[in-house]
Amino acid sequence: GDKRPPLVKKLLADIADADGLVLCAPEFNHSIPGVLKNAIDWASRPAFQSVLAYKPVAIMATSRGPLGGARCLEHMRTALDSCLSRIALAREVIITACETKIKDGSLVDETSLGFACGAVEALLKEIALWQAAEAQN
Repeated sequence: GDKRPPLVKKLLADIADADGLVLCAPEFNHSIPGVLKNAIDWASRPAFQSVLAYKPVAIMATSRGPLGGARCLEHMRTALDSCLSRIALAREVIITACETKIKDGSLVDETSLGFACGAVEALLKEIALWQAAEAQN
């Protein structure tokens, strides 16, 4: 039987129901935060047929450092690529010096907001393309 924890089952159902995902993460020790990596690992099974397979995803990362989460973003991309997720490549978002751009949990920097909105718009276009392709089949 299915021995996965109830919260994992809910995560998988929520991902399956979503047309696409926006994953945003802070960079921890030059990589993905452990809790996000754990969620990706749970969602990655069964291999090549998981709820992440062919799911459109936009990815964003941030850090206080000058690279702004670039290493986190690369590790997210690698993990999601192995799940066959469809990453919206044209609009990955890196937010440097996050302590000056995020106030009370909200992104307030206009330039960064523009990049984030562009990523969401690109994701919505990708979702529309996938839905149109599925409708033809």
